[in-house]
Amino acid sequence: MIVEQPVLGRRGLLLLLITLGAFPPLTMDLYLPALPQMAATFQTSHAMVNLTLAAFMVAFAVGLLFWGPLSKRTRRKPLLLATLALYVAASLL
Repeated sequence: MIVEQPVLGRRGLLLLLITLGAFPPLTMDLYLPALPQMAATFQTSHAMVNLTLAAFMVAFAVGLLFWGPLSKRTRRKPLLLATLALYVAASLL
């Protein structure tokens, strides 16, 4: 039995999920051009600044392992909104 999403509809829900799925690659694409400037600003090597990108990838992978099972036990919408708010707050820092 397929349950229709009452507010967005099927296409709206699909568009929302595609948009949310694009956040991690978009984050990296926005972050990569700033790496040389960050190395100069913080007076460190490019290798050290690249470690921040590796840390992002590890945190993203661990987050998937953590949030996936948690979303099965709890309701998905509040969890999605909470993690989206956390993403926006972290991006503003």
